[in-house]
Amino acid sequence: MKYTLIALLLVFNATGAFAQKVDSFHSGIKMKDIFWADGGMSFARGIPGASITYNYNVTRFLGLGAGAQVYDFHATMTNYQPIPALFWDVRFNIRSRKKSQYFLFLDGGLDIYKHNDSYWVDGNNYYYVRDDNGSYYGTGIGYFRPQTNRGWGHYVSLKLIFNHYQANAFNTITREKSIEEMENGTLVVSFGFKF
Repeated sequence: MKYTLIALLLVFNATGAFAQKVDSFHSGIKMKDIFWADGGMSFARGIPGASITYNYNVTRFLGLGAGAQVYDFHATMTNYQPIPALFWDVRFNIRSRKKSQYFLFLDGGLDIYKHNDSYWVDGNNYYYVRDDNGSYYGTGIGYFRPQTNRGWGHYVSLKLIFNHYQANAFNTITREKSIEEMENGTLVVSFGFKF
């Protein structure tokens, strides 16, 4: 009986210590409100940009939120400047209870810019951007490692960002006018902090 009690005390103490350790490490996973802030560079122009995203963890594996970013890329064939975007975010958390965590995300929203009256030629067609602003969407993958008891830490991500827009086209041979759907995008690597 004496040895049984000692064995039970040892097991319960070890289990309790392990549970406290796991709870302190994974307390960040229980966070519902999460901010992702990063800075990075687009491969299109090599000029730094930044983004911030708020996520609400609906489940351990799924977060929904919204964000804003500014990256310099060719949003259209005639717009070369930093392009702000406002977007909705869906984030999938992979291995959310491990030290090494991964995430996938999908974004959709609005690129904000003023179009200009410059045109470009492609084959027999002349094009110019029809309207201000465009539709933004992006997708990416990232790696995150918690570094505090709250689950905060650094992350790195690789994402593709795109601008979808309409352009007026004029064919110099057939003399026909048309409206065409177009897309421009770039690859972005970013480093950030989750808190």
